[in-house]
Amino acid sequence: MYDFYYFNGDSYSVEDQNKKSWVQEFIKLSELPQEKCFNHAIRGSNNHRIIRDSIESLGNLKKRYKRIFCIIGFSFVHRDELWDDETKKLETLDGFLDRKNIPEELKFKYHLQNINHQMIHFYTNLFMFVNLLEKWNIDYLIFSAANNSDFGSLNWDYLKSLDVYDTISSNPKIYNLHEFYIQDWAAKNNINVKKETGHLCDDNGYRLFAEEIKTKIKNLNYKVDQDNQNC
Repeated sequence: MYDFYYFNGDSYSVEDQNKKSWVQEFIKLSELPQEKCFNHAIRGSNNHRIIRDSIESLGNLKKRYKRIFCIIGFSFVHRDELWDDETKKLETLDGFLDRKNIPEELKFKYHLQNINHQMIHFYTNLFMFVNLLEKWNIDYLIFSAANNSDFGSLNWDYLKSLDVYDTISSNPKIYNLHEFYIQDWAAKNNINVKKETGHLCDDNGYRLFAEEIKTKIKNLNYKVDQDNQNC
């Protein structure tokens, strides 16, 4: 049905030192030709980078392929980015603070000092990104690979009053951004993860999470078919 699969995300979706990941398992389980798949996940990514590079890549891919499926596993909403005059590029805040030898406690405060701004912009950017995918006739499944479940200072009432929140929350192709994430899924299914990061770390975990994503896509297609029948 699809002639190209595009993946993007952060370290939760990156291949390990053995060139394995849940993305590679998804490709294997789906019996997809490797040359018709591209994993654009980059370790340490923030969501600005993920959306920006996805737009650039998908804009080029749609010139060559008619039926593209896009799977995005978003990173931490509070992981911001800034322009670094030393490296002459946009850089994730983590990397910038690491080079400045900022203490861990102060790093955390830098990340969360404006979570309302970060979350509102994330929803707005995601709203625009999804509308672009729809315009380009690119099918998609979007979820949060990283833990975005709890922010003590986030004004949920204000966020939920926005139309973009309602639109994103009611979109079945965007799966439970604040309830589902890889580390929690692994804990509920007794899957081994790296203690310090919560990353999947073995073939069994990669395969089972790939099956989880395949199931979500299958259920999504069923819902879409049912919706079309009910029109």
